[in-house]
Amino acid sequence: MLSENVAKGKQEKHEEEVLFAEFSEWCDNTSTDKQRSIDSGKRQIEQLTADIKKARSDAKVLVEEIGALNGQINGWGEDKTSAQAQRASERKDFNAVRTDYSESIDAIGRAISVLKAKSADTKQSALIQSNLSTFPSSA
Repeated sequence: MLSENVAKGKQEKHEEEVLFAEFSEWCDNTSTDKQRSIDSGKRQIEQLTADIKKARSDAKVLVEEIGALNGQINGWGEDKTSAQAQRASERKDFNAVRTDYSESIDAIGRAISVLKAKSADTKQSALIQSNLSTFPSSA
């Protein structure tokens, strides 16, 4: 009976050693995996931190560029306003000159009709008619 107990104790000890070896191997593997995960996480944190710094730097540069572009847009708006005011003034001047020229041409046309209606030979009408031949008919 004692030898059976010894044999049973040796069997249980062997089983326990096998289980402990498996558990020890599992612990080592798990520890290695966790350490790799931690190292990978640290590298990822470093990379993401660098990405954040770069993004902040890029954002700062872009804010400055946006400010410069907004300044240009405002300048162009002022240029547009002044150009529109100048064009309005020039259009007013053009319309006044065109009206004056139209009225003058109309008056000359009426004067020619009146002079042609008078068939009397006068020095002045002869002079006007001789000058009329030098003007183009489109005028």
